[in-house]
Amino acid sequence: MLTRLPIRFALCSVIVLPSIVACFGPPPPPLPDDILYLNDFEDGIANGDEYFGSGRGSRISDVQVQVDFYPDHRPRTVRYADGTAGVRMSTFLESQHGFDHSLFRPLIAVTGETLREPSLRFSWIAVLPQLFDHSVRPAAYEDRTIFAFNERDDVGNELEAFSVRFIDNATLGLFVDDVAAGPLIFLSEPLVGGTEHAVSVDIDITDGSVAASFDGATHAPFVLDEVPTPSRYLVTPGGNSIASDTDTTLFSSLQTVEIRRPDE
Repeated sequence: MLTRLPIRFALCSVIVLPSIVACFGPPPPPLPDDILYLNDFEDGIANGDEYFGSGRGSRISDVQVQVDFYPDHRPRTVRYADGTAGVRMSTFLESQHGFDHSLFRPLIAVTGETLREPSLRFSWIAVLPQLFDHSVRPAAYEDRTIFAFNERDDVGNELEAFSVRFIDNATLGLFVDDVAAGPLIFLSEPLVGGTEHAVSVDIDITDGSVAASFDGATHAPFVLDEVPTPSRYLVTPGGNSIASDTDTTLFSSLQTVEIRRPDE
């Protein structure tokens, strides 16, 4: 389960105050030791602005919030109807270049000491748009991946070792070396049309065993034949096969991301 810890702010009516606490309110309580990183994106600014926040936790230096395919773009903040926050891909108007922006995704990229943890649980909320469709053949540059475990080859190139990705609107699968290899997750109903979908995703990795759940649907743990040395973990909401440069109602987004050591 995701641990939600609110961040509270107070308005200041004077410039000089005797303490920072009087202005901003008390700081959030410290995270439990098993939670390495938590980001609810409340440290962003206004809706649509570039996101430069960082979240919090003991492994904050290991985590970057970015977007894929366009390394010079910054994620953009989202404010949902219930008041919570998230991040999405930038639009063409915000970035002034690129194409089919809704096909791409915001990313949580994890490196550093966190890669040495023998067991990790990644939990996040993916907000999928009202019009969301993976029934068509994927474009060459489109990425349906929601989680990736990357490694480096002998010459230092970063490659995807395994990933969890959409196969169609009602099925996700585990892919090893870009080939469908593991058990499938069958959703109770296709994620198309209707209203915006906020779904919870959990990925557990323990000594080469991978378990995943998506919107309450799960599969049995899958054991990899070889356990690669990770170079980076990627957490995303997945892209949308419906292409748009500017219509943010077609963009997926990340709402809350947590990385923790699994319960004993």
